[in-house]
Amino acid sequence: MDVSETKQSTPVPDINEAFVADRQIFWSRFTTFTMGAVVAITVLLVGLLIFVA
Repeated sequence: MDVSETKQSTPVPDINEAFVADRQIFWSRFTTFTMGAVVAITVLLVGLLIFVA
């Protein structure tokens, strides 16, 4: 095979890669929000336990 005959084409971006990246961003934000909410509720409940009970 002659080197001058090889085709050099740029890879076309795959739609699935964009979908996976978008899904990863969504789950990252969702888990960050969920952990923040769990921590806030835990702090609130511990505060109620200490100061009210």
